Amino acid sequence: MLKLFHSVLFCSAIVGASVQAEQKIQVQTYKPGADAIFPVVSNLLVADSEVMLIDAQFSPKDGEKLVERIQATGRAYY
Repeated sequence: MLKLFHSVLFCSAIVGASVQAEQKIQVQTYKPGADAIFPVVSNLLVADSEVMLIDAQFSPKDGEKLVERIQATGRAYY
């Protein structure tokens, strides 16, 4: 529950910051496909200088693909 609270708080901060600084936030969706362990859809919120991941993947293969997409944005991630 605390993790969900932190995620919502962080999303609120990003949205608030985008309104103040007029940043555009792009949503990128990753769907692992039919071979996935669980059909989890991951979303990346990509702002001007940072990226936030919502819902990670379960398999190492899908996790690595997701990390590649995060790194390809060229934004800071934590």
